Amino acid sequence: MSTKKDDIFYKDIEGRMDELKRKPPKKEKKTRAERISTFFSVSLGLVILIGLLFTLFRIIG
Repeated sequence: MSTKKDDIFYKDIEGRMDELKRKPPKKEKKTRAERISTFFSVSLGLVILIGLLFTLFRIIG
């Protein structure tokens, strides 16, 4: 009987596992819908902030 360490398939799998552990994880790219959603969220936030600033300055000034 061969032990686990002598098994060819065991060595192959362990080699692949070590290789996967060494590589940094791949970053997933954002989809087009996610980019559009982020753009509109940031845009809406900026419009709200600018509106609040104008309102604040109108009240003060």
